[in-house]
Amino acid sequence: MPKHHKEKEETASIDGDIFKLASIGDLDKLTEIVEGGHGVDEVDGMGCTPLVWAARNNMAKCVTFLLEKGAAVGFTGYGGMAALHHTANNMHEASLVALLDAGADANQADDGGNTAMHLNASRGVMAIAIILKDKGADINAANKAGATPLMKSCVNGQLTCAQKLLQLGADVSLADSGGDTALHFAARGGFGALCKLLMGEGKADAAAANAAGETASQVAAQAASGAFS
Repeated sequence: MPKHHKEKEETASIDGDIFKLASIGDLDKLTEIVEGGHGVDEVDGMGCTPLVWAARNNMAKCVTFLLEKGAAVGFTGYGGMAALHHTANNMHEASLVALLDAGADANQADDGGNTAMHLNASRGVMAIAIILKDKGADINAANKAGATPLMKSCVNGQLTCAQKLLQLGADVSLADSGGDTALHFAARGGFGALCKLLMGEGKADAAAANAAGETASQVAAQAASGAFS
């Protein structure tokens, strides 16, 4: 087949694919096919809607357009992730704000019980944490493993985000299903500054033991992390 014929076919395929148009942010062609009668809540092979793809790639104008056209804001795709989860996980503030303003549930959980606050805490974006809290997100929500957003930030060494979570009301005394607190996670990861923050500003109990009977300092020693050295 001549090369130019193949290129034309590929272009035509993209032009008629609402999922691809949403994911690449082609608002003009997206508008054309939606106003031509294409459903905004169609689901692709990955279980995602156009809104999920637009949000995942931070195509904020497409997100706003699809919402205005009645796209289901809380629809969940693979992993139980809604559009809001993708914006938090990929640090896309503009699309996240658009979804929240359209009524997205700040406490909606994915299949693992993680909310947008959990996902954002792992990434360490303070501005998004503040936005989510202002929209009613539970700062101490526990996922299915019992982990809170503060624990997620500590696992990933997100010092400034952990400090902001503390200021927003995160409870350092909470423990996950294995009895580990945020301090245990910070110590295991070797994040000395985080440990100091948790024990200082957060007033975390350094003597608290997990289900295995280990304190944060013992966990640090076993992991040879040096967090308490």
